[in-house]
Amino acid sequence: MSNVKEKKIKLLMIGIMPPPFGGVRVSFRQLSMDLANSPAIELHLVDLTCHKSLVQKWVFYVVTWTKVFFQLRDVHVVSFQAPYRKYVATFGPFLFLMAKFWKKPIVLRQFAGDCHIIFRKYPRVLQWIQRKTILNADLSFYQTKYQIEFFEPLVTNPVKWFPTNRKIPVVQKQRWRNTAQKFVFLGWVMEDKGVRVLIDAFKLIEADVSVDIYGHDRMNINSLIKNEKNIEYKGVIDNKLIYQTLIQYDALILPTHWRGEGYPGAIIEAFSVGLPVIATSLPGIKELVKQGETGLLIDPKNVESLQAAVISLNRNAELYQHMIHAVQKEKHWLSSEYWADEFESEISKLLTHRQNT
Repeated sequence: MSNVKEKKIKLLMIGIMPPPFGGVRVSFRQLSMDLANSPAIELHLVDLTCHKSLVQKWVFYVVTWTKVFFQLRDVHVVSFQAPYRKYVATFGPFLFLMAKFWKKPIVLRQFAGDCHIIFRKYPRVLQWIQRKTILNADLSFYQTKYQIEFFEPLVTNPVKWFPTNRKIPVVQKQRWRNTAQKFVFLGWVMEDKGVRVLIDAFKLIEADVSVDIYGHDRMNINSLIKNEKNIEYKGVIDNKLIYQTLIQYDALILPTHWRGEGYPGAIIEAFSVGLPVIATSLPGIKELVKQGETGLLIDPKNVESLQAAVISLNRNAELYQHMIHAVQKEKHWLSSEYWADEFESEISKLLTHRQNT
């Protein structure tokens, strides 16, 4: 291979794009947009999204992966960035073999916080196949640090951290109350995201606080909040208006107990405009939110714990103001541009190392 430093790196990225707008899709799209603007990258994208019948999906996948096989011949490196269960565990070993056939390095990026849980549930023979193929990509990125600790001993190639990130918006919250009064929930409106716990907590709170709920409704929420004056369902936010919407509030609430939660995009987005958060003490969230600094961590599925946290931010001005300032200091590592540069640097080092060996 000719010296990759003297020309653009031809990068083939395979993943899923929005719509619908969800954490994995938004993260994949953001990295692809940032890398597309890099003068050092020639980006080639493959979108595995397919909203068709089962038979049509398999036809789509056969055609798509056939095209990928021949595309690999003309790129320097390939990166697979998709959910583990549905895509990586299924198609990953085949992509790994394709890459090895063309002698191309492969970079894996994993999302969510339960890849290790899913891996443990596979039969040993499938675990072995994945460890010898896609999980042992030339370079792997995981969203949480505890997953790095799990997967690193299972493979021989480097495993590194790549957290959820977002483009830091120009719009920022400028006017702050002394304490938090207006709270916001952003995410899938369903049981696993703790929406019922959120509703039950606000029904009990007598303080002058309110919460607005945004997201795709999967639980007929309006029937649950009927006649509740301090809880309102606002529908789905246009992705372009997320930050303009968030700055209207004082703090984010995310009482999720979804097993697959890693670093929720909603928390990253809230931090990006300066909002403290109240969120559950799941393993990934505990890595992301500093208790008493950038937010308050509560027990999953615990109405009283959420109620107490809301009251704390509403009544304790010193605590709330301290959190506002603490969030400002966290923004440097949230930037998608920063992590796109890191990704580009890592694949450049990978290619240089292969060239010199």
